[in-house]
Amino acid sequence: MEVDGLRGVRLVLITVTFCLLVGGVRIMDTLPLKASESSSNEAAETNESVQEPLEIEVVLKREYIDGHIGEERKKETIWAMEDFWARYEGWELVDQREGHITFKKEIDDLSPFVKEAGYFGLNEGNELILFDGTDERSEVIQSFFQIDVGKLESFQSEELQKGIKIKSKDQYLSLLKKYEYFSITPTP
Repeated sequence: MEVDGLRGVRLVLITVTFCLLVGGVRIMDTLPLKASESSSNEAAETNESVQEPLEIEVVLKREYIDGHIGEERKKETIWAMEDFWARYEGWELVDQREGHITFKKEIDDLSPFVKEAGYFGLNEGNELILFDGTDERSEVIQSFFQIDVGKLESFQSEELQKGIKIKSKDQYLSLLKKYEYFSITPTP
């Protein structure tokens, strides 16, 4: 019994000693420094805070609902990493190497290119396509699905043969949904 009592007293003494030691160290941290110590610490802090700016190439990839991917490249000078990361909040980091970083963002809208030059139409295989209607080559931007042209009314078929100019995101989504009804579903 007496041995347990001594162990308890020792444990209390060790705990009190530890607390005094830790408390003393913490108090020492809050005491003012001598003038010589203060100036050497300020010099060390100054050396730590003065850094050369970081030059980096930033690539911004914007993925639009029409499948178009816009890419912007720029050189940036970074003075504070915190400010840099805050500037690209909402962007997904895709690649990071020395001197180079790539971000991606999904844009819930049509690309500027499709807003300017996009048309819906049919190719030779009766697939609904999105194409560049500004020149005679009519370059395909994206293919969607094959349409059963026999189910289309004549005016719908004529519209698709001429090309339907895309004017807005709502029109784009509406036309996709409308012509999906006429798509040929593959049989298993």
